[in-house]
Amino acid sequence: MNIDMNFVKTQPQGIVLIKQSQETEERIAKTEEKKESDKAQGVKVSLSAEGKQKQEDEVNGTDKNSGSSVVDGVIARLKEQIEQLKKQIEALQGNDSPEAKEQRKMFNEQLGMLNAALLSAINKMTEGDQKKQTRS
Repeated sequence: MNIDMNFVKTQPQGIVLIKQSQETEERIAKTEEKKESDKAQGVKVSLSAEGKQKQEDEVNGTDKNSGSSVVDGVIARLKEQIEQLKKQIEALQGNDSPEAKEQRKMFNEQLGMLNAALLSAINKMTEGDQKKQTRS
């Protein structure tokens, strides 16, 4: 495979610059022009009433269709994953091989991250409940 080194320039800091073909440069210029044109025209997007309600529900963490909180679903999945990890750690008990030790270490790290995520989700749910109570 032959590489034409005319297209590659190296900078003192180790940065590699690659020359672009004329066609590529034209496409980039057109894209930049379109972006500038869109900015100049002030492109605006609006949501319908239904869209606004759905966005508000998502921000508040509620799912209108199921009547339950999206956060509740996240909490349930996190609890499930924690239980699975605990079972995997339990299955490694008594195995003192280097591979088992490495897996236990990895599983314990994952368990810590899942527990932190669970705590965060529970705090978010609590905050959401407090906001609902203050609105009422």
